[in-house]
Amino acid sequence: MACRRGMSSDMRIRWILGVALVAGCFSVEGPDLSGTYAVTPGLDEPFTLKVGERAWIDGASLYLRFLDVESDSRCPSNALILCVWEGDAGVVIEIGPLVGDAAVDTLHTTLEPKSVPVGDGMLVLQRLDPYPEDVTPIPIEEYVATFVVEISS
Repeated sequence: MACRRGMSSDMRIRWILGVALVAGCFSVEGPDLSGTYAVTPGLDEPFTLKVGERAWIDGASLYLRFLDVESDSRCPSNALILCVWEGDAGVVIEIGPLVGDAAVDTLHTTLEPKSVPVGDGMLVLQRLDPYPEDVTPIPIEEYVATFVVEISS
């Protein structure tokens, strides 16, 4: 039996497919735009997202994903304690164009920044619900953020 050098064509195809599969697993180009969007609002149109949901803002050619509530120190509405200030909540978002790099940022309900520039306008966090009634932590799945992309005139 003679020894053959190199790979057979069948082995070569398997090797190429294996390399392609591994490369696909480590690809980090652009945002993950597969799946569905919770909403597709227009410009200057308020919209709401729950944690984990995404929106596609067609007029601005960008997507927004509500990632997390990093902090919520807002003064409870029926607090038995006296609040010195109204408090603040930080909403973590991912925002990016259809093609290109996405950015992760935090918008606030009281502190700055409450908005980030997007194209010719600003993405603004208008509110975060529910507002705390007492000191009991709000479960992450109950948060709903209201955003709007305001266009400069």
